[in-house]
Amino acid sequence: MDLLKPSGNKLALKLFESRKGLIKERLRQQRARNCVCRNDFIEEIILEPRLIAINYIKTWFILDLFLSVASMVMRILNLLALIILLAQWNGCLQFMIPMFQNFPSDCWVAFIDP
Repeated sequence: MDLLKPSGNKLALKLFESRKGLIKERLRQQRARNCVCRNDFIEEIILEPRLIAINYIKTWFILDLFLSVASMVMRILNLLALIILLAQWNGCLQFMIPMFQNFPSDCWVAFIDP
């Protein structure tokens, strides 16, 4: 995966001090099998996908599922609110045009005297 490898831009050349240092870093990352592991705060690093998936399902899956569904519901509610707002504005404009014409007799808008 070339995405995480340092590129040959000016910043990378400055960080690795030469093109040779840059090539050495790329080779080091290839030997490391494109894996970045930091062991700052835990004793054991688990790299087996099955165990990672089981741990994820037991811990964060429910929260992630709830938040993704909540996000979809909010998007749908925002869309419905926008449709209702546009329908309101449409109705107001359709009333305003006959009002500017002093409500002609053949108009669909009519006053009802109580």
